[in-house]
Amino acid sequence: MSFLAPRLLRVELEYRIGVSLQDKNGERLSGSCAGVMISISQGGACLIFSRMLPGGRHLFFSTLNNERYHLLLLVENPK
Repeated sequence: MSFLAPRLLRVELEYRIGVSLQDKNGERLSGSCAGVMISISQGGACLIFSRMLPGGRHLFFSTLNNERYHLLLLVENPK
C-alpha cells in the first residue's frame, strides 16, 4: 500500500443544512444546528456551523464511539 494515497474527488457545493441528534430508536432530540455543507466526497462532507451544542449536547462528541446517538442531516432542497 502506498503511503501517499490519492485524495478522493470532492464536489464543491453550497447547501444549507440542519443537523440534530437522534437516538437509536429514531427519536429526534430537542434542538438542531443550522449550517452549510461546502463539499462532499465518498469519504465524508465538510460542514460549517455557527454553534455545535443543540439541547446542551455537543453534536460530534455525543456520537463519537457511542451507539446511543447518531447524527440526523437535513439538506434543504437546492434551487
